Amino acid sequence: MVVLYRCSRVFGNEDHCDDPEEVEPNVIHSCTSFLKERISDDGSVLVKFCTRHVAHDLEPAELPLSKSDEEFIEGFIRQGLSMVAIRRKARCHFGPTNRLHWITDDDIRNISARLEEKLEYLNDASPGTSCTAENSHPSHDVDHTQPSVNAAALLEEGVVKEELESMNNYDESIHRPNESTIEGESLHRCSNCMKLNERMSELEAVVKRLNERLTELEGSKNVCQ
Repeated sequence: MVVLYRCSRVFGNEDHCDDPEEVEPNVIHSCTSFLKERISDDGSVLVKFCTRHVAHDLEPAELPLSKSDEEFIEGFIRQGLSMVAIRRKARCHFGPTNRLHWITDDDIRNISARLEEKLEYLNDASPGTSCTAENSHPSHDVDHTQPSVNAAALLEEGVVKEELESMNNYDESIHRPNESTIEGESLHRCSNCMKLNERMSELEAVVKRLNERLTELEGSKNVCQ
């Protein structure tokens, strides 16, 4: 598909000429400004253009607003000025040869709508961005000179510590005397005595293995440092 854009003043000379035959042929239709866009089936786009205008004067009011022009108007919109006040200020700052001198209410509405969309997007993105920023920046108390430690090792070490603390708490609860203390001889006669002793042996073995694993992790961490 090919799309061709020509200057809007390309045929302007014929309208203002009383006798077109008296005008040289190279004067009529002589504006060289154009843009040709070729869109291929594979989605690639080829653009050829010429932005130079000849054989007629430019009309600033017909030119598009540049990015700097829109930013200039956005400043007044942020101040809460009315469209009349914005037009007045623009004409005071710029002469008739500048596009902003001919700013219209439709231009201001379009700029205001785009600014509102931009602000809404920033407001919607700010919570996630703030959260990401907080998580991505480490605390000032962290020593950045220390070498990094494998994350999996740290997680496993944390799990080992939690299990070890849990076992220690359970062990303390077993050995902690309560108000209704049972006599030793009665305890040995109890049918659950053997099961309790077996459970205690198992817990002690688990605690021993956890301590050994924790020692290995601390040793590997020291080697990395």
